Amino acid sequence: MNGLRAARGSAVSDRAAVGMAVAAWTGAVAAVAVAPLVAWAGIVGALWSRRSTVLLVAVLALAGSRAHGLAASTDRAVVPGRFDETVEVVSDPVAIARGTRLDVSADGVRYEAIGFGPAGARLRDRLVGERVALHGTVRPVRADTWAGRRGVGGAISVDEVVAHRAASGHERLANEFRQLLERGSASMATDDQALFLGMVYGDDRNLSVLVADDFMAAGLTHLVAVSGQNVAFVLVVVAPVLRRLGPWRRWSAVLGVLILFGTVTRFEPSVMRSIAMAVVAATATALGRESTATRTLSIAVAGLVLFDPSLVHQLGFRLSVAATAGILWIAPAIARLLPGPRVFREALGVTAGAQLAVSPMLVLTFGAVPVASLPANLAAGPASGPVMIWGLTGGVVAGLAPPALAAALHWPTAQLTGWLRLVARLSAQAPLGQIGRVELIGGVTIVTLCLIAGARRAAGWLTVAILALPSLVFADPPIGRFDLGRGLVLWRGDSVVVEVGPEATPARALSDLRSAGVGAIDVVVLTTGGGREAATADVVMARHGVGATWAPEQFGHGAQIIVGAWTISRSGTYDEARLEVSAGRPPP
Repeated sequence: MNGLRAARGSAVSDRAAVGMAVAAWTGAVAAVAVAPLVAWAGIVGALWSRRSTVLLVAVLALAGSRAHGLAASTDRAVVPGRFDETVEVVSDPVAIARGTRLDVSADGVRYEAIGFGPAGARLRDRLVGERVALHGTVRPVRADTWAGRRGVGGAISVDEVVAHRAASGHERLANEFRQLLERGSASMATDDQALFLGMVYGDDRNLSVLVADDFMAAGLTHLVAVSGQNVAFVLVVVAPVLRRLGPWRRWSAVLGVLILFGTVTRFEPSVMRSIAMAVVAATATALGRESTATRTLSIAVAGLVLFDPSLVHQLGFRLSVAATAGILWIAPAIARLLPGPRVFREALGVTAGAQLAVSPMLVLTFGAVPVASLPANLAAGPASGPVMIWGLTGGVVAGLAPPALAAALHWPTAQLTGWLRLVARLSAQAPLGQIGRVELIGGVTIVTLCLIAGARRAAGWLTVAILALPSLVFADPPIGRFDLGRGLVLWRGDSVVVEVGPEATPARALSDLRSAGVGAIDVVVLTTGGGREAATADVVMARHGVGATWAPEQFGHGAQIIVGAWTISRSGTYDEARLEVSAGRPPP
């Protein structure tokens, strides 16, 4: 009887924790103005009286109040005009077209700084924690934009970078650790090194467009985003030292290690979720209390959202929470339904559980998810773990060793990352199709009804059938003109012509063409012949085997090119020439 009461009490606690996380999330999305004092009074009163309903309402109100206050304070803080201040770098620089973008902070406000030319070149080598003096102009960023939802209050157009000062404390230590791993892996090919660094601490900025597209098409992009697995490996590495400490010293050491690792990984949203869960679990252990995985996840999510309400608008955080919930709640049920050895069932259950949990979000964001992601993750799983472990052990030794020894130490790493690239490429090429909104909604509905009716075996077979359906449907591609957006137009008939405009980017072009089901391309037409269009065309040619590429300078004013059913002509003045693609052949 006592065991039953304990079990019921634990279940109630888990439900209350989940409810608290949901309430915090809902309040952060709603961003309703509520007096913080009222919300805190409600939380204290609920904890004192043990009223879970009051606690949920109070948490919801506090999250809404913090989200509303964050947006309001940001709007008031940024005044358009000149910007001449010393700022702190808070994100790694990212290369954009002819420039550099990175996030900085000053007076409690986060800014997005963008520089071109010499200013962009000086921003490119900056590290997190460094202090930089910037001259330029600033404008406010609306809270309902993508940048605003991730906490950015203003955008700085940088004209000049006057000076910079190195980071200090744990940020400098984190930067030196990153440079140590980078130096040790310098002998590896660029893509292999980028995969290695991405899997160890989440820096995949040097990954080529083609390999990044393979990982996207195969559903493997999460491998280069630091997750709970990385945090677990870090704690395993330091475990021999932690065992020698008392409970609270061990808790302090764990907290220090997690903060340092979070700084190394730049506190990506998925890392914050993992670190918060580790802190909750370590605190429960130090207090001598039991904390289930469900309770740990829920308390961590609630605490993070109350600390930073903007996290609910970041896709990485949402996917991390959903994947973890899928592993905790869906994976065990799938493993029980599958036949075969336990190791295989559990591995497939974890992969399928995480994929099913994040699929609705991915479909709503990107329109579809690749069916190949399930087998790709199963094939990549055995290699991803060793890369992370070796990065935190042998990778450190390689950074301290001479180049020849470092290359030898990273020979296994290169083989593992090569395997991952092969898995991604083959999975991206596999004709397995994609699951869109219709398949997802229909499949979830059917499987849910089967589970409610108790037909578990039927639900399992239906899941397999739904996953296999896209690869069994061979529909003829539609014919005509299709505006794929962002400077990319597809003309498909008995020939395939792709028109590339100045707004097109290599990564976006590959993604859009893949979504449109484009294979071989007969001609790529450059609208203006600019360098950005040429870079996009080069990547498209490398991926699709383009027959020919035509730019304005290749044919004179008023000339025409006939490609299958399409006529490409140049019209307009010489100063403002434009290319046009039209259906049908011209008269003889």
